[in-house]
Amino acid sequence: MLNIVIIAIFCFLLLALLRKKRKQRPTNQDKASDEGAAYEAQGDYPAALAIYTKAAGLGDINSINNIARFYYEGLAVDQSYAAAMAWYRKAAKLGSLIAQQKVGYMYANGLGTVKSYKKAMRWYERAYNSYKDGWAANKIGSLYENGYDKGGVNYTLAFAWYSRAAEQSAEGMNNLGRMYYNGWHVEQSYSTAMEWYDKAAQAGDAWAVANLAYMYLHGEGCEQDVEKSIKFYRQAADLGSAHALTMLGSIYYNGFMMAEDYSEAAYWFGRAYDEHKDGWAANKIGTLYENGFGVPIDHALAFEWYEKSANTGCHEGINSLGTMYLHGKHVPQSYEMAVQLYTQSAEAGDTWGMANIGWLYRNGFGVKQDTEKALYYYNKAAGLGNAYALDMLGNLYYYGELVEQDYSKAFHCFSKSSELGSDDGMSDLAYMYEHGLHVEQDGHKALELYSQAAKRNHSSALHGIARIYAEGCGAVEQDLEKSLEYHLKGTELDYDWGYIGAGWQFEHGEGCEQDYGRAIEYYLKAVSLGNGWAAHRIGYCYEIGMLGQLADYERAVEWYIKATELDYAEAFSYVGNMYYNGFGVPPSYELAIEWYMKGVAAGDSQSMTRMGEMHEDGEGTEVNCGKALYYYKMAAELDNELALYNAAQLYYDGRGANQSYEKALEYFIKACELDADDAAIAVAEMYEKGEGTEVNLKEALKYYKLAYSCGEDVSAKIRELIVRINK
Repeated sequence: MLNIVIIAIFCFLLLALLRKKRKQRPTNQDKASDEGAAYEAQGDYPAALAIYTKAAGLGDINSINNIARFYYEGLAVDQSYAAAMAWYRKAAKLGSLIAQQKVGYMYANGLGTVKSYKKAMRWYERAYNSYKDGWAANKIGSLYENGYDKGGVNYTLAFAWYSRAAEQSAEGMNNLGRMYYNGWHVEQSYSTAMEWYDKAAQAGDAWAVANLAYMYLHGEGCEQDVEKSIKFYRQAADLGSAHALTMLGSIYYNGFMMAEDYSEAAYWFGRAYDEHKDGWAANKIGTLYENGFGVPIDHALAFEWYEKSANTGCHEGINSLGTMYLHGKHVPQSYEMAVQLYTQSAEAGDTWGMANIGWLYRNGFGVKQDTEKALYYYNKAAGLGNAYALDMLGNLYYYGELVEQDYSKAFHCFSKSSELGSDDGMSDLAYMYEHGLHVEQDGHKALELYSQAAKRNHSSALHGIARIYAEGCGAVEQDLEKSLEYHLKGTELDYDWGYIGAGWQFEHGEGCEQDYGRAIEYYLKAVSLGNGWAAHRIGYCYEIGMLGQLADYERAVEWYIKATELDYAEAFSYVGNMYYNGFGVPPSYELAIEWYMKGVAAGDSQSMTRMGEMHEDGEGTEVNCGKALYYYKMAAELDNELALYNAAQLYYDGRGANQSYEKALEYFIKACELDADDAAIAVAEMYEKGEGTEVNLKEALKYYKLAYSCGEDVSAKIRELIVRINK
């Protein structure tokens, strides 16, 4: 009996050994897979496909997966995600881990099938349950983290699946680190995040290495160490991270905790594009060439790189191309092309594209001017955190352009823009503090904001600081030497108003010795930058004789005309005045009127006022008080105090219009708000006599006192009224 048992055991072991050997012996299907792979290596995809197809018919899982891959990538067949999905499903049902992963991925992304996160989840779970696959567990965690499950975002389940993934997957470790970094489901802990990132990095995960680099860059969970950050970003780049390449480029481009190094930036951005076709990086290279950062300005190369960026679908690149067409850089200027590209960029979600298309609608360039669309795009970009759009909205509310003037809303927009780091926003907010608009005047707060922007060489912020010290502002005392210091900093940036500020101080000897030569030198620099005010100032200096020499009317006329050519509207009235008085040119009312009318067309209130006076007095034209009133009212809309006074006088006298004391009083009061002397007396007399209003001696006294404070000798009238009021 024992012998029979021994023989039976021996036979069982022999049979098991034979089965094991048979299992180890290559099958025909294995040979087919190897043969197909050999043809693939030679680039003979049709031959490989034929072999895989034959083996797949015999149930070879590897061959089925390979056929699916051929359809997925379009090798030897037309690419078809649907066909790839069908083949992957066959392999997945036969138990292939690769196929189960792929089927889940294709459901999650809607490749070859209707997108279904529920089905993706099912296949990922199948892969995990069958093989404890960390990649699949990580994908499930991602679905829960991003709220793709019906229950919405679920950090608890995401954390649980990332924990399972971390047992097998470096990606899982990295994602656990992110959960700790952000405090999702667990208490936020930078140190724990770094521990998980470090584990994932040692396992070769590029994102984990990049995340460590980011934490060292910003000193989160560790001491800030830019060198160590760069070291990790380089390591991540070598592991194939496009993000690391762009971050390296950005560090050198922006000069993070170091001086800018545009050549290094170009190297890393170039690698990002060459290795990953990164459109954002291509766009940054375009900015280097467009602005001459580290390289000579080259609009042709800038355009070429912007095109490369746009061709990747990068909305920043598309927006940059739009700007090239807007300004006619390398290509003929075309507002229509700018509209097309900005719209495309905006529709892709680019906030700069939104802001820029808003600007085009605001100004009617390439499109019909449309207030509603301009505001729509500005608000959309602002709502998505575009600091420029917020600043633009602030300016619209500040000036009452397209919308009703509202300092409160302007202040809000400037504040938001400033919080987002916009130098323009900080400078505009500082201006409101400087002048006490919607907020109590605060010179120190204004200086603080201007100074933040000035650190990055924001030219108008430098000018704001100089202005505060030049005039004094609240608790900030006047300091003309400091004012000159900041104006000179502006000249180092080749800023026109920096030159003008410095020129003015040297002209008048403010904070320095008077030096007409340097004053003219700075004014000429500003003129070379296209500043019409500077040209006008030179003309005025020649007219008055303020340059250490006698008046030179001929040169004054030349410079006034130069100022008009540089679109300085006020200069038109000055040229007209020179012809009116015959200073430097033969006297001519006709030519004076010609220049005044040019000024009217340019929107100059002084030219409008002078045209009113010419018609009122009949100089160079017939007396026509109706036309005089027309021009005065036009200038009055622009708050010209003389025009307001003259219009009031015509209404008072009933010249050019029916006599109206009510309108006369209205205009006198408006004029008084701008220039109180003569207008204040006129208002006081009308209240005293009851013209256009009821007699009101207290109001009359108030305006007489206002006139007195402006130097008018009305003391006797004030004493008389006090006696009458006290009776």
